[in-house]
Parts: sequence; C-alpha cells; structure tokens
Amino acid sequence: MSIATARERADRAGVADRVRFEVAAAKSYPGRYDFVTFFDCLHDMGDPVGAARHVRSSLAPDGTWMLVEPFAHNRVEDNLNPVGRLFYGASTLVCTQASLAQEVGLALGAPREERQPDDESPFDD
Repeated sequence: MSIATARERADRAGVADRVRFEVAAAKSYPGRYDFVTFFDCLHDMGDPVGAARHVRSSLAPDGTWMLVEPFAHNRVEDNLNPVGRLFYGASTLVCTQASLAQEVGLALGAPREERQPDDESPFDD
C-alpha cells in the first residue's frame, strides 16, 4: 500500500520520471546508489549485519547511508523513563521476536563489548 501511495504522490508531484519505489529484500536489492535510507527497520531484520554489508556494497564511492533508529539502552534499568519504557517494551515484545523469526535471527546481535574477537561487523571500520 505505501509503495502504491508513494508512486501516486510522485506522479502527482511531477517527479515520477526521476524516482522509483520498489519492494526488495534488504540483503539483495539491485543497483548502485548515491543515497540509501533505512527508517526504523534495521533492528527488526533477521540479518541486520547482512543488510548493512549489502548497503555498503551498493553505495557509490561517495555514497551515503542514512540510518534512523529509535534509541533504547541495553539494560532495563537505564530505560526507566516514559520513552525508554515504551521503546524497550516494544523492542522486547515485537522487534526482537520479529527478528528472531527470520533468516539468521540475529535480533541486532550482541553489543560490541560482548562480541567474540572473530565476529565481524560492517560498522567496525
């Protein structure tokens, strides 16, 4: 539905000849891009590391990845405020479960300080 709405609005705005809206997997979308955006979705992916690697490989040499994610602390005691409670609760009950049910099921993985020395991350460079 959102893709159809985006296409309709682009057409109405007179920019449909310059933009495309498609549905594709985060780890395998085709093409090379100057600008890739992820809004409130990386944490829900079963393989966020694989998605990040694909973004990196799909960016033009001077390309940009804009990543926007909600913020919550890893420890429950650090989230004892109204927004923290909401984000932590939603993450625990919805986002983590969605990620675990997908391929790889990483649930955004372990924090850097808990990773094994041989764990790779596209964010470490």
